[in-house]
Amino acid sequence: MKQKKSDRNNFAKPTIQTIADMVGVHKSTVSRVLNNKVKDGRVSIGDERTRHILKAARKLNYRPNVVAQALSRQRSKTIGAVGYLGSPYFYSMLLHAQQEAFEHGYILSVHGIDSYKSIEKALDDMFGLWQYDGIWAVGSSPEYQQPIVACCAERSLPLVFIGQPLGCTGHRNVKCVGGNLLDGFNEMVRHLVRLGHSRFAWFIADAGAGKLSRLYLTNIKKALKLNNINGKPEVIGIGPDMDQTRRATSQYFNDLKKNVSPDQWPTAAIAIFQTVGTLNGIDDAGLSVPDDISFITVDYSIENYGEALNPRVAVMYEPNELFGKISIASLIEMMESAGGKQEPEFEHISLPLVFRADQSCTALRKTGSRL
Repeated sequence: MKQKKSDRNNFAKPTIQTIADMVGVHKSTVSRVLNNKVKDGRVSIGDERTRHILKAARKLNYRPNVVAQALSRQRSKTIGAVGYLGSPYFYSMLLHAQQEAFEHGYILSVHGIDSYKSIEKALDDMFGLWQYDGIWAVGSSPEYQQPIVACCAERSLPLVFIGQPLGCTGHRNVKCVGGNLLDGFNEMVRHLVRLGHSRFAWFIADAGAGKLSRLYLTNIKKALKLNNINGKPEVIGIGPDMDQTRRATSQYFNDLKKNVSPDQWPTAAIAIFQTVGTLNGIDDAGLSVPDDISFITVDYSIENYGEALNPRVAVMYEPNELFGKISIASLIEMMESAGGKQEPEFEHISLPLVFRADQSCTALRKTGSRL
């Protein structure tokens, strides 16, 4: 049976013209109301007519055509998201960033750089596919940040990193959203001191040889000093992956058993990432957390698996929702103010880290040693 034209229209996606016909106004009037075009600080439509238009839009479940709007404004309404797809840290931020972008009418287009030999090649392919209004990236290393900054500067694109500003400072049109490391480490050390601990072993990738690990180590030293713990911190270099971390940790504690009196052992171990590898190494050395040694980790991906660890691990981490939302909101602010006479100065947005005390960290025995 042939379908009536009126029936077909019932299934058609409502447009500005549909709303205009329902209310009895010109479609330009509807457009001004829905796009909140203002004159002298107010929508230039009478309040009663505005209410009728908004009521009709809700009744029809009207949704704007984002692509058409973008073409008319010469903007794509698309944010390019750059990161390593194999990183749980990237994905932990991505979910909340994507939701924040969607709520502001933007699409987040995700591009992994894992399989590329160089970040520059990945970015060339990415920019060749689509036009972006801004770039959102996750990562701190200078080798990662610098080529992204250069590509965005060449195209006058606003850029926001989640991470520490190690390769992007001093550049215009760039913001970096990172955790306040000193406040975070200070809170963590203060907690250990309250529990009676004063001797710590810090497990850090490359033991402070890289720029990011040196930044961590600098703030660790400051936090120790603020809590009246003097002397050089005990730093153990761990590998870039779980297996190497496990072996390095086990070797460290086995060497302690052979060469150091138990009353001089560290009573708390703190891992800077590589949570599971460090815990496995402690176990391989025949030690138990927290009976033999208390344990805290700094791990920004802990929300993905922390509940599965036994005992539940004390942790300092970045709250994913807060970091994802603020970074995207900052980027959108830059994108929507683009076109001004001068690009904004570099800005470092420092956000609080969260410390969660848990079962892996307990009070020191009165003997002064847990062993």
